[in-house]
Amino acid sequence: MANERKDRDKGFLFLVEIGGFNKAAFRTCSPIRRDTEIIENWEGGEMIADKDPGRTMFDPITLERAMTDNEELRQWCEDVVNFTEGNAGVPLNELKKTVDIIQLDRTRTPIRKYRLHECWPNTDQIGPWDNTTSENVLESVTLTFKYYTREPV
Repeated sequence: MANERKDRDKGFLFLVEIGGFNKAAFRTCSPIRRDTEIIENWEGGEMIADKDPGRTMFDPITLERAMTDNEELRQWCEDVVNFTEGNAGVPLNELKKTVDIIQLDRTRTPIRKYRLHECWPNTDQIGPWDNTTSENVLESVTLTFKYYTREPV
């Protein structure tokens, strides 16, 4: 076991599963990040502060993929716009979805799974458009979520 290679995480392959979508393949995913506030307490003239955790914030993530004819992601973004305009389209509890980001090893076996709770798209983008390259046009979506958990695979 001492000579076993530790390279199973080097493939950086991942899946993204969005609750209610049939298919949503993505090329890249930004880091999943949380940041907890530091509260400093200065007790009775102490020269060194006690430090305690405060509120935790979760940064939005951005997913990118080549432009496709799959309309589910675009419709989800439209549903958010319609909700915020007060058109009473999709109820809020259906608008927010569960998103699973699953890391795979090189044999495409799941090794880690993170679940983003109560996600909704706050930014979507198509482009840039560059006819001088052979690259596909990318579309991206930024998801805001309440919190994440690490799940068993």
